[in-house]
Amino acid sequence: MALAAWGNELTCCICLDLYTGPVTLSCGHSFCMECIRDTFETQEGYGLFSCPECRANFETRPVLQKSLRLSNIVETLRMTKAENSRAIHCSHCVHSIVPAIKTCLNCEVSLCAVHVKVHNTSLDHVLTEPTTFCKDRKCSKHKKVLEYYCTDDAICICVSCRLDGDHRGHLVETVQEASEKKRDEELRPILEKLSSRRKLMEEKIQALREHKQEIHDKAVNLTERTCELFSQIIEQVKDLEKEVLREIAKQNKLLSLSVSDLIHQVESQKETLSAQILEVEQFCSHADPLTVLREKTPCYDLTAGNYPQPHVRNLDEGPVSLMLHRGLGHVANILFEEGKRQFPQTIEMCNVMLDLHTAHQKILLSSDRTCASSSPIFLNYPDRSERFSSRQVLSSSRFSSGKHYWQVDLSKAQRWIIGLAYGSIERKVDGDKSYIGYNEKSWGLTFRRYLSAVYNKTHRKIDREAPPQSVGIYLDYDAGRLSFYDLQPMTHLHTFVADFTEPLYAAFYVFEDSRIRIMS
Repeated sequence: MALAAWGNELTCCICLDLYTGPVTLSCGHSFCMECIRDTFETQEGYGLFSCPECRANFETRPVLQKSLRLSNIVETLRMTKAENSRAIHCSHCVHSIVPAIKTCLNCEVSLCAVHVKVHNTSLDHVLTEPTTFCKDRKCSKHKKVLEYYCTDDAICICVSCRLDGDHRGHLVETVQEASEKKRDEELRPILEKLSSRRKLMEEKIQALREHKQEIHDKAVNLTERTCELFSQIIEQVKDLEKEVLREIAKQNKLLSLSVSDLIHQVESQKETLSAQILEVEQFCSHADPLTVLREKTPCYDLTAGNYPQPHVRNLDEGPVSLMLHRGLGHVANILFEEGKRQFPQTIEMCNVMLDLHTAHQKILLSSDRTCASSSPIFLNYPDRSERFSSRQVLSSSRFSSGKHYWQVDLSKAQRWIIGLAYGSIERKVDGDKSYIGYNEKSWGLTFRRYLSAVYNKTHRKIDREAPPQSVGIYLDYDAGRLSFYDLQPMTHLHTFVADFTEPLYAAFYVFEDSRIRIMS
């Protein structure tokens, strides 16, 4: 109430309404953002800006910034008015707004705690919880309160309708009795069913939360194991690095010492030659010819000047290479065993081969049964019950348990469908009902206009800049999971989750001018 009294102080003098995005000028007056902006737009042509309320002038156009505090006050006032407009108030308190606690259906007035005490206490006056739907609670014909319910016509009636009107002699109950009966016979059974369903939903939510926690715990455990494995890899590789570097340093030290000795020997020989050269130069420098002739010519072993090239050994990469390869092999063996210990689940790399008996008449299989190509002509295969009428082929091997993985080369196919199918998939139907992923007996990954995962004709688009050239397929039959991966680089594409009830076969659709190859 106190806030509402400030309504005039929170009104814009331009639009005469509560502020919208209020801004305050330096003179202290406030306006709606749009109102003052429009005013300044008009004033801009005159080159002078002034406050519309006090006419204070500004040399330049003021920068408008929203007043957050004033905006919050206005918003609070708006919410208060909205709540007051929705509330039901006492009809007799005209000088102030007082909440009503009862509504008289006869008088069609709402009453506060004071006025309800002095209201007519006649039995004809029915007081209910505060409501604004008084007209709906009175008989449109007799203008009396609807106190009874005619079970024959399933309608609420007044006392006049019951005694003198169209419902005289009908089976009638009081509104209270009829409502209790409806609650017991119709609403409460519905409520029980809904409550039961809600309980099931709560149990499902709890189960999903527990499953989410299981996923999180498993992810944490998997992360720890992976980090531990790679820590061991790093430690083993570092140890090998230290060992190889020690060998290199050892050879470097030994060879350096050997070469240093040779350098010292050659330098000593060089010093001897330098002394001999100096002696001969001094002998040649005598000016007196007689002295030169009389002096005995120095005698040196001139053949000693042909010093052989010192034998210098080079760094031998052989031991380093041998140590490195042997060490890496040892590390690989250790890590392989450690990997199996840390991740004991094994995945069988399948040798998938295609079944000629299932191949369409225009699918040519390679001799090793790993490649399926489109043929321009019919190949006159024997007509068999298991042969597809659509351009498809299944594998000869089937999967009914365990984990399996194989890879498919799709680089020679512009369009393709690959996946898995039950052996009971339709073979002879027309149209796409037998296509991989277009029924309830197969799951597929397809690329035509775009890449998508498809099951029972429902496509789920997979956003990729380019279609994969090779795909890895991983089947965990017992867990009911079928996953597809792009191999360049290794990226998860999609995973189907299903309860497999029959053995599965690898399945391929070969479009015209296409070739699909199972990679070994």
